[in-house]
Amino acid sequence: MNLVRRNEDDVRTTNYVLHPSPSNNFWANISAGRIHKYLAKCGEVFNIVLVGSPDDETDFYAIPYSVIKPALTEKYRTPDQNDRLRWVVSVHNHQLRVGKFPEAVDVSSYYGKNFAHGSAEHALLSHSYKNDYAIENCRKEIQQRSKQSLFRKRVSDNFQRTCCLSGIKEDSLLVASHIIPWSERTDTRLDPGNGLYLFTLYDQLFDKGFISFTNDLYVIVTPITDKLSVSLRKIITQLDGQRARRPQKWRINPEYLQYHRQNVFQH
Repeated sequence: MNLVRRNEDDVRTTNYVLHPSPSNNFWANISAGRIHKYLAKCGEVFNIVLVGSPDDETDFYAIPYSVIKPALTEKYRTPDQNDRLRWVVSVHNHQLRVGKFPEAVDVSSYYGKNFAHGSAEHALLSHSYKNDYAIENCRKEIQQRSKQSLFRKRVSDNFQRTCCLSGIKEDSLLVASHIIPWSERTDTRLDPGNGLYLFTLYDQLFDKGFISFTNDLYVIVTPITDKLSVSLRKIITQLDGQRARRPQKWRINPEYLQYHRQNVFQH
């Protein structure tokens, strides 16, 4: 039996469950009224669950509301056969389409068959998460991920969705880098003044302390470059003295930069 169906009473408490036909590309209607109900009950920490074959244990999608929130606005709704405005959704090759929203959303990581290697959203539906204590722990994990997504959006907006050093704009190659690492202080985790938007390579160099920044956002490089490989040394020295793009909305906190120079930067 499908895992969601077997635990549906528990699942529905914190998930908006729909039963579309998998043979029809999981076509379903999402009701604004039901969305508002779960927003009032759970905030944004809930999943939209599309249940497939009743006999296939893992044939379902558990998609966090935050993932498709941009598509769930009034202008993307369409009328159903009774002229009621709803969001029509369908999934083909793990690509979710929502109403008139112009872009498909990749939901492959939220598919039940991938759940052994997937996210906490899937674990929410497993037997080990039926007790209230475990469900609450899982909800906290999902909420943390939502907050991390908010941090990324703020940092991205702060640097106009562009790497502040390279000018690269491809979002999949960019990282919202914490200046004071996430694990070090809770009060700085979501502060956009603690974030730099960096190309993945530069993010790693920053995270490992090979580069840092002055309070005026000029790059400084580690003095131990002579111990590095020639190729890495070349990359790092080319960055020396380069000035990062200025943030647009939130000023980068000098205290955070000083912390990085003192505690992360390799002297």
